[in-house]
Amino acid sequence: MNEEEKERKRYRELAEAAYRRGRTVFTEFLGLSELDRFLAAAPDFPPVGYTLFGGAEGCERVMARFGEEESLGYPPEPFPIACLHAVLTGRGFVPDLTHRDVLGALMHLGIRRDMLGDIFPTEDGAYFFCTQKIAPFLLTDFVRAGRSGVVCHEEAFPPELAAPAPIPAEIQVASERLDGILAHAFGLSRAEVQDCFAARRVFADGRLCEDPAAHCQAGRILTLRGRGRVRYVGVLGTTKKGNLRVCIERYR
Repeated sequence: MNEEEKERKRYRELAEAAYRRGRTVFTEFLGLSELDRFLAAAPDFPPVGYTLFGGAEGCERVMARFGEEESLGYPPEPFPIACLHAVLTGRGFVPDLTHRDVLGALMHLGIRRDMLGDIFPTEDGAYFFCTQKIAPFLLTDFVRAGRSGVVCHEEAFPPELAAPAPIPAEIQVASERLDGILAHAFGLSRAEVQDCFAARRVFADGRLCEDPAAHCQAGRILTLRGRGRVRYVGVLGTTKKGNLRVCIERYR
């Protein structure tokens, strides 16, 4: 049994535990690869139901909660997710925090990646989601990120700043093929997009995509690992040359 099979087995075991005990069970935060394996295992879950949530609408990293009211007979427990706001304490020429600054500093403290959700840099620092279990530690021990001092506060979530609205944009494509939409959305050549598919870096609604010619349905969230995410809204019309005018929404 390889690592991917072991991971899918673990998700099935968590679902079965929730079903047998009649209580909610949570995973840690799932990245795109873990989410793909979770969704691949989902058809084998017992009828307990599950919900994916990362702390705010549109989060890329999510927890899975097994056990919904229909199967349990009572409201499920809330997600054990905390939202922390790391505020810059320096004055003068203090550089803005980046996603890498925050993630690197948290990992340096010994925090596992699966304990951390999405990170949203802001003008005064960064918001980020984490498990409630580690929040008290971070509130006292997370005091530096990059070259900047920070002080952490817990916030009621989801804060509006942590989930900014995506930015709509119009692009022109020859068809609704996935590779064409990704190429125009991220300013890449077709060859570069093909390399991304070969490197298993393309995901649609959390599922790994390996077919560049696949038709992209309206409403799909497309993630190009290392580049970002867009939502494909759909066709707006056609140009005089017969190309499609389509709308996407870019996540900041």
